[in-house]
Amino acid sequence: MYSDLNPNRGLFGLYTKWIIFGAFLVALLLLVTFGLNWFAKPLEMADPDNLSRLSRQANEAWSALKSKQANIAGLESKTADFTLTYGEDRLKWPQGKSEEFMQTRQQLQNLKISYNADCGQYNALWQDEWRSVVAPKDLPTKCELMK
Repeated sequence: MYSDLNPNRGLFGLYTKWIIFGAFLVALLLLVTFGLNWFAKPLEMADPDNLSRLSRQANEAWSALKSKQANIAGLESKTADFTLTYGEDRLKWPQGKSEEFMQTRQQLQNLKISYNADCGQYNALWQDEWRSVVAPKDLPTKCELMK
C-alpha cells in the first residue's frame, strides 16, 4: 500500500498553514500594540504639558462653579428681599411682584440645577482625568451639591 507523507496535501496544506501562521502573527501584533498603549498611557498623563493643561482646566472649572455660587447667592438674596419688603402673604403684594418673584425663584432653581450638574462633572473629573494633577491648597478636589 502506498502512503503519501507529503505535508503539503490534504486539509492542512501549505496555504492553510500560512493562513494559520498569519492569524497568529496578527493576534500577536494586536497584543503587543495593546500592551504598549497600556504602558504609554501613564507616561502620557505625566507629561508636563498635559499636567499644565489639566491644572488649567481644573482652575477654570472651579472658577465657573464659584461664579455660579455667587449668582445663586444673589438670587437667594433677591427672593428673600421680596418677602421682607412685601410680607409673607403674596395676595397683598403689588401687581406684578408675585410674578416677578416666581420668575426669580424659577431662575434660582434652574441655576441650582445647572450648578449641581457642573459640580457632579467636576467631581467626576477629579476622580478620573484630573487625579494625576496635584491640586493647590485653594483648589478643592470635591464640590458639594446644593439642595
